[in-house]
Amino acid sequence: INHFMVSIIVLLLLLLLISYLFAFRLQRIVSDPILYLAKIANEVSQKADYSIRVVKPYKDEIGILYEGFNNMLEQIHKRQEERIKAEQELENNKHFLQSIIDNTSAIIYVKGLNGRFLLVNRSYQKYLDLEIEKVLGRTISELTDDSMSEKQHQLDMQILNSGQTIQIEERINYENEESTFISIKFPLYDHNNLPYALCNISTDIT
Repeated sequence: INHFMVSIIVLLLLLLLISYLFAFRLQRIVSDPILYLAKIANEVSQKADYSIRVVKPYKDEIGILYEGFNNMLEQIHKRQEERIKAEQELENNKHFLQSIIDNTSAIIYVKGLNGRFLLVNRSYQKYLDLEIEKVLGRTISELTDDSMSEKQHQLDMQILNSGQTIQIEERINYENEESTFISIKFPLYDHNNLPYALCNISTDIT
């Protein structure tokens, strides 16, 4: 009986060892692909490089998971390239528009709802005698104490609130001389047809 009990215990220990080795191997088979996928996901996140792909050595459920992960990266990479291309085109269009308005003799500016400048051209910079970096994001009252400019600003805000387009004559002190300008002032609307800015184009008719 003692010999039999010892044999049973030894057999159980052997079976436990075999089971442990089998479970350890099975765990590696399941966990290694998942850990590899997590590693690649972390690498993509840190480098923001969506051209990275996982190698697909499996044809089972893990392989399907890898394929889905690669497809997701492919879509993100494609959209990233489209976004970069769209941003480049937008930057080119912005530069194109700025080149046009900078080379016209008319005074052009755009103000937001809060009266702060969103866009100015060189003619208006010359009028204010300030660099563009000091003009954008500020109101006319922060740039000059000219009462005429403040009256023009008040008129701009009235037009923006009313949503009307007007054409008027204005007297402007330009290059140390009082000149007469024809000014067209009109609101700009967003995709929801709501006013978000006012544009002014003033032409010297002196």
